[in-house]
Amino acid sequence: MNWAPGDAPEVHLQFEESRDGMILGTMRARTDRTSRHQPNQGGIVEEAVAAVTAPAKLLEQLDCSEVGLTGKQVAERRAQYGANALTRERATALGVLVRQLRSALIYFLMAAAVLAFATNDLSDGLIITIILLINAGLGFSQEYRSERAVEKLALLISDKVLVKRDGAGVLVEIAELVPGDIVILKEGDIVPADIKLLEADNVEVDESQLTGESVPVAKAVQLDGANDGDTSLLFTGSTVDNGELTGGGLRHRQ
Repeated sequence: MNWAPGDAPEVHLQFEESRDGMILGTMRARTDRTSRHQPNQGGIVEEAVAAVTAPAKLLEQLDCSEVGLTGKQVAERRAQYGANALTRERATALGVLVRQLRSALIYFLMAAAVLAFATNDLSDGLIITIILLINAGLGFSQEYRSERAVEKLALLISDKVLVKRDGAGVLVEIAELVPGDIVILKEGDIVPADIKLLEADNVEVDESQLTGESVPVAKAVQLDGANDGDTSLLFTGSTVDNGELTGGGLRHRQ
């Protein structure tokens, strides 16, 4: 596939199997309209392109290598792409309540209650109003508690990831990842960014948060010339269920 100069989108990176069975991957960078019309600096490649591109070629397009980025490259890409972090507004009680009231069922019950009171059918109006309050109250309670649980869980999850930089493995904050970083993950780790496998041994990934599929998905390094779809790609938020891997980072969290 040929792209016009500067129009290549985001890319996912894949790794080859290492001697010790670890999987390697690379992170894809967040892009906006401006960056997509600039020359390919630091490896912005479209996911569809990454899926059919051999690992060695993708490393070249991402302007990185299996020994990792240099300190200078990291600084330049951090300045260009920003932090690898999601901006998530804290849910308020009022916001949760408003969401609960925005549903067809709630609108229907409200209309029915108003109609009942308008026709002096007080008993039906009271019954419908009680059902309305119970429905909204239960929904609000469940969602609000879920929001609080997610916030507490986020505090317990490790915010560091092992990457290769200047040929050495270093632990960095997930927010400090940049496109082209060589990421090393093991069983139980959460995938911090979209990556393509470079090295992998018996890797399975839980993608239920993304697809709803409860069965772990097998992942493998792409063979030269093969079109393996998403088999060689790992996506942000999924979990390594089995194996260890190294991959090239393709995209920031969005």
